[in-house]
Amino acid sequence: MIRFIKTLLRKKANPSSKAESALADEAAADNAGPTPDDQSTDDVSTPSGPTETTIPAAAEVETQHRFNEFERRFNERQREILDYRAKSISWWLTATAIFLTSFGIIGAIIGYIGFSSLKEIEVTAKEHEEAAKNYVEEIKKHRDKAEEIVLAMDAQTVVDDPTKARQFIEDVHENPKASSTDKAIAKAVSLQEQGKREEALKIWQGIADAFEEVDRELSTRAWFSVGYLLQEENPEDAIAAYDEAIRLKPDYAEAYNNRGNSKGNLGHHEAAIADYNQAIQLKPNLVKPYNNRGIDKDALGRHEAAIVDYDQAIQLKPDYAEAYYNRGIAKGNLGRHEDAIVDYDQAIRLKPDLAKAYINRGIAKGNLGQTNEARQDFEKARNLARAAGDVSLGTLAEQQLRNLDSQEGE
Repeated sequence: MIRFIKTLLRKKANPSSKAESALADEAAADNAGPTPDDQSTDDVSTPSGPTETTIPAAAEVETQHRFNEFERRFNERQREILDYRAKSISWWLTATAIFLTSFGIIGAIIGYIGFSSLKEIEVTAKEHEEAAKNYVEEIKKHRDKAEEIVLAMDAQTVVDDPTKARQFIEDVHENPKASSTDKAIAKAVSLQEQGKREEALKIWQGIADAFEEVDRELSTRAWFSVGYLLQEENPEDAIAAYDEAIRLKPDYAEAYNNRGNSKGNLGHHEAAIADYNQAIQLKPNLVKPYNNRGIDKDALGRHEAAIVDYDQAIQLKPDYAEAYYNRGIAKGNLGRHEDAIVDYDQAIRLKPDLAKAYINRGIAKGNLGQTNEARQDFEKARNLARAAGDVSLGTLAEQQLRNLDSQEGE
């Protein structure tokens, strides 16, 4: 726009068109005065004063002045606009720099936090993974241990290994996934521990009948438990139960051994010895058949042969108190009372609450004339029997004390 106005003014100051040239020539002629041809006969004179050429010059000066003022204001406005834009740009650049810097810092912080969180999550995940693996291993061990205990759990174990029986009950109670069968066995074991033999017997009989076609191993152990719970009071039914266990598992050495016990309790000593022989053939390292075979041989008067069986049992299990006790009886039957006392001493050392060992040792001492020592053993046996609630054994101890009194009174 400025260039347009300047151009316009230059055109007025330096006319270039034909019309403008004509006007200039006419003005020059007027300034030079009239020519002879132009003078009139009347010789009339023109008035004096300024010519018309001064008017465009004044307009040009005014226009130039106004233009200069306009240009000055325009330039000032332009400078203001440029300054404002510069300041705005500077502000936006500063704000952008601050934003980007802040974003970078925040991004760095977030990145660091994210990285730290990821590392922490990774570490935690690894810890949880390891914990899970350990937990699975513990569960597996617990399960394997529980299965091992269940496979070995029967009515005889409750007597032979009370600690194992109680552990089995605890494992079943603490295991939320324990089967109904495990719970039933635990219930039977608990009842047996409480002396409720009949109730325990019913549970084992139910398991024996229910699982014969489903789980022969479990049914076998159930029949074995039934026989064990019956052998003291009902040896014939016990033998029938052991027959079932052996039918289901022909190599069940423990069942042969216990069936021999029941036969021996009926006085069928030769048949009992045959079962013990079978048990020993199946499991040469099984201790009890040697001990029990010795009992039946001793009952048949074969005391020396009985002692050999007891020797074998003790060799397999040096801490077997029952074998020492029974060997003492066999030696006493042979009149070897001093040797018998040595075996009773060993049995009492291994099992201090074995009341019957005190009674038999008292008898052996009485046969040797050691009356006071014999009385002490009988009194000890009586006290242990009372504490255990064993009425028959307590009665036997009382009878031996009366015999001593009778001997001293003679």
